Order: sequence, then C-alpha cells, then structure tokens
Amino acid sequence: MIGEIIAIGDELISGRVLNTTSAYICKRLFENGFGINRIISVGDDEKDIEDALESALIRSDFIIVTGGLGPTDDDITTKTVASLFQIPLVSHPEIIKKLTCSERKSTWDMPHEMKIKLSLIPDGAVALDNNFRFAGFHITHNDKKIYCLPGVPDELKILIEEVIFDLVSYTKNKERNLLKVFRVFGLGETEINMRLKDIIPDKFKKIIKLGFYPDYPEVIITLSSHFVEKNESQCDFNNICSKISEIIGDFIISDTGEVIEEIIGKLLGQHGMTLSLAESCTGGLIASMITKVRGSSGWFNMGVVTYSNFSKTRLINVKDDTLKKFGAVSEETAFEMVEGLKEISGSDFCISVTGIAGPDGGIPEKPVGTVYIALITPFGRACERFNFQGSRLEIQTITAHAALNWLRRSIKNGKIVSCD
Repeated sequence: MIGEIIAIGDELISGRVLNTTSAYICKRLFENGFGINRIISVGDDEKDIEDALESALIRSDFIIVTGGLGPTDDDITTKTVASLFQIPLVSHPEIIKKLTCSERKSTWDMPHEMKIKLSLIPDGAVALDNNFRFAGFHITHNDKKIYCLPGVPDELKILIEEVIFDLVSYTKNKERNLLKVFRVFGLGETEINMRLKDIIPDKFKKIIKLGFYPDYPEVIITLSSHFVEKNESQCDFNNICSKISEIIGDFIISDTGEVIEEIIGKLLGQHGMTLSLAESCTGGLIASMITKVRGSSGWFNMGVVTYSNFSKTRLINVKDDTLKKFGAVSEETAFEMVEGLKEISGSDFCISVTGIAGPDGGIPEKPVGTVYIALITPFGRACERFNFQGSRLEIQTITAHAALNWLRRSIKNGKIVSCD
C-alpha cells in the first residue's frame, strides 16, 4: 500500500518551522512495509487543504494529514475534512472532561469554546487515543484511510504507532511491501554499491529495489519490494537478503534496523555480562548512546569521563609518568585507563577511548583524528590506534561507533578480533 502525507500549517510553508514530523512518519511506515509516494505542505487555507486531499485520494491508498487540530482559529483541519466528505461534526463530552481534569495540574484554564472545538470530530471517525490525551482521529472514505494527526512532534510520535497498528490490521488480507534494513559500519556507500551492484537478477529489477543512504558513520542498506503474489516472490526476496548478508559479512551491525547500542545490549544481556566505559575525547557520548537503550541498567555498570589528566590519575589510576612520557593520547594511556576502569568497576567488558577530536591539538606524529581505543574482555585485552577524519563531532561520533562495533564483533566471535 502506498500513502501520502499532507502537512498543514502556514509556519511550514513560510519556513518558520522545519517539517521534521513527515520524515519521522516516512521512516516508521517504511520500517513496517508501507510506502509514501508524496509529501505535500499546504497553508492554513480550507480550499488548499481540500484540493490536496482530493488529489491524494486519487493517487494513494491512504493519507496522513498532520497539523491544524488545535483549539486556535487557524486550526481548521478537522472542519475541512468534515466539510469535504459532508460529514457532521460531533462533540465528545469525554474529551471536554479530560481537558478539564488536566487543567487542575496547569496554571492556565482553557476557555470553554476551545474545549468545545477540541471535542469535535467527524461523525463516525475513530479517535487514535482512547484516553483523549491528544487530538487525532481516522476515517474511511471509499475504502481509503485518512488519518489526521497533530503537528506537535511528541504527540505525533505517540499516535503514529496507532496508525501503524491500524494499517497493519487493515491490510491483513492485502498486499504489503516487503522490507529488509541492514545497518553497516566500516564500508562506504560507494564500496557497498560496487559489491552489490549485480545482486538483483534482471527479472526482479522492476519489483525489488535496493537502496543505500548514509546515516553517519553508518550506511543503511534497504531492500524493498511490493509483490502481487507473496509465495514464490517472498522466497526470491529472502534469497537476495541472504546474499547481501554473505557479501557484506561482519560489516553488518544488524539486519533488523536496530542500532549498534541495542545490539550490544542484546549480546550482553544474553550472556549475563556487564560493560563499563572510560571516555576522554568522546566526553560521555558512548555512555549517552548506551543509556538510551531500554533496560540498559541491567548490563551497563558505569561510565566515567576522564577528560583531563587530573581526572585520569585520580579516578582510574593512570600514572603521572605515563602521561608525561607518552601523552594522554597514546596506547600506554589507553591501556592504563581501561585497566584502572576494570579494577574499580569489576565489569566483564571495559572500554577506554582517548584521542584528538580537534579542530586543534594535533601534531605531525598524532594529527587530529588520532584515537586509541582499548578493550578488556573475559578472553583478553587489546588496544588499537585509529586515524579518523572529519569535524570534531564527526570524529567523536565515529569513535563511539568504532568502540562499540569492536566490542560487538569481539563478543560475537568469542575473542578480540582485529579492527582491520
């Protein structure tokens, strides 16, 4: 099924607000096997909204409308949709009651006429949130779904999951896209393209699409298809997925779209093991990535940011003589950082990183981008030197991913592997 997004609001077409919500919708729908063929932005004008809806209904199987569901005068989406389909608006007293209860926790009382406006949705429409925390509903017109969502990103992100759930239920007996997402680290987009350029047989090139796009410092490979018949075609699709896995090999972080920190969490959780971090040049970035993962408290022990020499000596027992003789950015310092971390944390896996993120601080022997990563595991310890390129943030980001990817590969292989 192919859909279309209509983003509504004068703030979008004037450039005052960046339309990030449409990108999020596309990503979540794509991950669930649904495609978007157009994204259209229109202002707060009833005729323009009607024209966009009528055109979308001709082209698409479903439509997602964002914005214009609020209580102010310029929020006209609900009444425009009702008018276009000649459906009366019906008030829902439970929404007013919910808004009134919420006011008790707020310092502002919403005028009653605004509550009335928020309680109105087209007759027969289904609210996307049964608790009525957020505006949002869907209706069906000529067997096509129209979803109306708020333009507020946080609210939309919650409700889009209900949209996906409804679409999946709605399309149970209909054809849906097949999708496989590979996250790759260590190979560039061009090299991946060269390795996979002949992977799709000519007879399938019209129905199976291979795509690449950078998600620094990774590259995303997507294989997608929309089939008329699933049986044999599903098998062909799966065969191509297997070939991609064989060709790209251990450069693949995941073939489910999961990010590297999620993969690390699964691996450590499966083995009942823990991780600790000592970060210098990344300034806590790795710990931040890790702690975004739900349940990370079960396997992430501790993280220390030893940015200064003083903190390296006081917190994780790096020797002053080591810093003076070899410098903070050195194999010797990285090893002492990770060994000190192991001593104070007792974790099964320990990582230290130290480097020059720039833009200043480089010398000929150690230019900007020089990074040392040390790793202690139950099956050994090692340190590697890396020479990364890019801005300060890019060097920090690729360092964090390189550290976690080295850990991923080592856990997976049961030994410390080379980073080559």
